[in-house]
Amino acid sequence: MTKREEEERNPETTPQRESAPPDADPSLSFDETARLLREISEETFEETSLASYRNFVFKNTLKGLALGFICDSYVFGKSFFVYMFQLAYTFVQCRFGDFNQLLGSPPSPAELWRNFQDPELIFIGSLILLSCIVFGFWDGWREDRLRLLALRDRRRGERLLEASRKLARINRSLERLAVTDDLTGLFNRRFALQHLTVAVAAAERYARPLSLMMIDIDHFKDINDTYGHEVGDMALARVAKDIRSLLRDSDVVCRYGGEEFLVILPDVNVEQARVAAGRILSHFSDKSLDISGMDIPLTVSIGLTGVEDEFPLDCTELVRQADMALYKAKREGRNRVCVFTAGDREEFVEIFTFQPESRLVELSSKINELRSTLRETALSTIQSLINAVGARNESLMEHMRATAFHARYIAVAAGLREEDVETVFRAALLHDIGKLGIPDSLLLKPGPLDKKERRIIERHPELGARILAPLGFMRREASIIKAHHERYDGLGYPDGLSGDLIPFEAAVLAVANAFAFMTASHPFREALSEEEAVSEIARQRGKQFHPLAVEAFLRYRSDPNKYARRP
Repeated sequence: MTKREEEERNPETTPQRESAPPDADPSLSFDETARLLREISEETFEETSLASYRNFVFKNTLKGLALGFICDSYVFGKSFFVYMFQLAYTFVQCRFGDFNQLLGSPPSPAELWRNFQDPELIFIGSLILLSCIVFGFWDGWREDRLRLLALRDRRRGERLLEASRKLARINRSLERLAVTDDLTGLFNRRFALQHLTVAVAAAERYARPLSLMMIDIDHFKDINDTYGHEVGDMALARVAKDIRSLLRDSDVVCRYGGEEFLVILPDVNVEQARVAAGRILSHFSDKSLDISGMDIPLTVSIGLTGVEDEFPLDCTELVRQADMALYKAKREGRNRVCVFTAGDREEFVEIFTFQPESRLVELSSKINELRSTLRETALSTIQSLINAVGARNESLMEHMRATAFHARYIAVAAGLREEDVETVFRAALLHDIGKLGIPDSLLLKPGPLDKKERRIIERHPELGARILAPLGFMRREASIIKAHHERYDGLGYPDGLSGDLIPFEAAVLAVANAFAFMTASHPFREALSEEEAVSEIARQRGKQFHPLAVEAFLRYRSDPNKYARRP
């Protein structure tokens, strides 16, 4: 038996190596990816000037000149031309008698002189010479043109090849990011479920065992509350690294959600998985984590399930069994391993049936933790997007922050609910995110924009909405951003909405955006005073801006401190 086969058969007794998501090449950052895409989209090729056509033009023009002289020699001295041809022919044929005879009777030069005095022959000869020169010039220009076009096409091909390589690198990066959890570097839940489907299919086809392990960090909320979320994130990353180092390369470790990890163990039965789980349990029980100079005691609870001959299998059922076993381990005191058995399902049902109150309290706690995690994820995503804007255009980021500042308090003055106020604030923070897709040459242009350039700029609300729409928790913000340049009179963009068809939150954002824009300096205009900006917005009530949004704005500006007290 080979060493590798022994490792596969006995996962609990073999030295373990760290496994990582595939395609471990360094991934491109957001800024680098955007830079490469802009470079590819703005790729241009210079036209070749006539000054480049020198090589073949010169040589072929000389050839044409020589050909013209040869033709003219026949026109003006036909007898001499024939005479020279006869000499060459007799010499090659070794007819030396005829050759000597020809040498003794050359043609008279008088004929050549007469031809040079004939105007008709002079015209024909000049025309022949000029035609040969022109033909030589054209043929040289054509040949040189073809050569330069071939060189340019080769250079174009090299640039396109380079661009394709960059795109391939970006695609690899995106593929890796799509299945990787940013915090821990492990696979994410999406990949876990995809891979579990493949593992289940392989186990069924080849009748091999398969085990599933669900790991949860005990009392993780206490770590966040005691040491802070930053230390909590560091603890999550350290736990992920340790779990990965304690398992085989063939085992797939994923962050399933929050502080839960899912481990897929192919070709491992439950008893072998129990030994591996015990090794993980002992690792965390025997020592505390040293993070930023602090010793943090930490334990884990582990739920196990597995199959060897119970086919067909169901992925969802396997995950549910591992979760039931994990719940059992936590209910029995945590810091332990529990294996799913047939009786656990009835016990789980009994918990819901006869102990609803305590179970509901625990479920409520979990839901609150999940809600907190989702909020942190949303805030982290928003901050990343803002940082991406700031890396490209600092003044644009300052404008977005100023707009968000005013939008929040206008929304408060308008009497919106607190959750709607926060929605408007997040939308305002990202309202110009679509300008990431607009060239800097347009955003920073000092003079007025032409009609075509204005149409490009007016695409940014729709681009921003398209960036945020895939983030399910940002869909309301995306709809607000898309409509924040619509006008109450219907003359806005991108959809030309009017009146109450415009979401009121977008109308609030439009007023805040206009106020922040008018009170800031720009390359093409000086900043207005706050009084001038307020007057202009009031003048546009019922035209550009929603009347109720303007009224809320005026209340806010009349007493900013009154509405700024609300966080």
